[in-house]
Amino acid sequence: MYLIRRVFKCKPRTARRAAELVTKIGEAYMNAGQRSEIRVYFSGGTVPGPADTLYMDWTSEAIESPGRDGNVTPREIIGPL
Repeated sequence: MYLIRRVFKCKPRTARRAAELVTKIGEAYMNAGQRSEIRVYFSGGTVPGPADTLYMDWTSEAIESPGRDGNVTPREIIGPL
């Protein structure tokens, strides 16, 4: 079992909005059955860590490339985001 973590550096004071977008992306992958439950969080004034940094993580049985054969990007994240 692996813990996969994506780290995003945001522009100042945009981490909350970025977290909303990243959550929608993660939920689309969850609904498509390509990801386990996600967790999104960001560091700020009350959370330790570098300022304006956003994290999304989930667990997986294997580390796989998003560009692998047969992997389809969920439709709901292609256009609106």
